[in-house]
Amino acid sequence: MSWSMIFLILGIIIAIFGIWNLARRRNLFLSLLGMILLLVILLRFYIGRLDVLVLPRLSLSHLLEFLIIPIFLILAFFSSRR
Repeated sequence: MSWSMIFLILGIIIAIFGIWNLARRRNLFLSLLGMILLLVILLRFYIGRLDVLVLPRLSLSHLLEFLIIPIFLILAFFSSRR
């Protein structure tokens, strides 16, 4: 079993918890973050490199990982419980 398979299994589990939290109307940003994390894992290990037109040296998974995920974590930290 390789590391990419372990990351895929963890990503699926995190996405399931994200969907479950979304169904229970908990924190929206953490729920979306779990689903985006699965997308990052799929793009990085299984789908391949999709180049971004603005920054050609960055792949889409790196852009999501280093830009979108920290923004969602900050928004989740400052959002209220309602």
